[in-house]
Amino acid sequence: MTDDCRECGFTYDLDLVPSIASLARNQAAQFADFLHGPPASASRPAPGICSPLEYACHV
Repeated sequence: MTDDCRECGFTYDLDLVPSIASLARNQAAQFADFLHGPPASASRPAPGICSPLEYACHV
């Protein structure tokens, strides 16, 4: 089962809900490195396409 973000169209896989806490813990260092990256990660690459930072906020 999936659910979509009304704002950006991101599709959530609701079957992953039971495992998201452990997935987030296991990937926390990679998210931190990514979010401390260049300011370009906060810029939208094109109109209608979210920035990497905006996508990361879905996590």
